[in-house]
Amino acid sequence: MTIHIPNKIDNGRHIIFIDGRLVKLRPKSFRYFFLMAAQRLIDDGWVDQDELEVSLNVPKHVYRLRKEIRDQGVPNIIESGRYKYRLIPTEITIEAEKFEDYADFDIRYLAGKL
Repeated sequence: MTIHIPNKIDNGRHIIFIDGRLVKLRPKSFRYFFLMAAQRLIDDGWVDQDELEVSLNVPKHVYRLRKEIRDQGVPNIIESGRYKYRLIPTEITIEAEKFEDYADFDIRYLAGKL
């Protein structure tokens, strides 16, 4: 499975490509997805729940992210561990230079490490 993350937005939804299929994500779902994808490129890919957001609602938001992706015809690509998550795909490309001025600090920081 391949993932490509450009910095493109359509009607408030962030665009990503999973196996060539266009998938649109809400802003919070995109943030979670980007953090998991970047972490996968940096090391083993596991992202602790608190790294996504310091909130008791993280599992609910990950569930919504999975549902958003599944509703657009893509099987589950998020693996769960004990209070942590990671993407299953093996090939991920992120157009990191396009995120240098991104508003979210965590996305901007990780893009700079890629």
